[in-house]
Amino acid sequence: MAGKGGKRPGAGRKPSTIKGIAKRLPRESAEVLLAEINANSKWVTLANSDDERIQLETLKYLTDRAYGKARQAIEASGAVCADLTVRRVIVDI
Repeated sequence: MAGKGGKRPGAGRKPSTIKGIAKRLPRESAEVLLAEINANSKWVTLANSDDERIQLETLKYLTDRAYGKARQAIEASGAVCADLTVRRVIVDI
């Protein structure tokens, strides 16, 4: 029964090229790339889109990045109840 199961070369999901590059990209290089593609004008274009869904998603994303996500209420039952705050930490790569 040899040859069944176990690790095989080339098996599994292929790594994302963009994610791999982003992990290895120094901050300075990311800033240069964003300037090169004129990222600010892209954000303005999305915010001024004719599609209101795109406008809303763009503004929600930028607001979350600028001010953080709003607190989310959590209901709990039982003897112990605590006020929990979940924070998402964004680390610059």
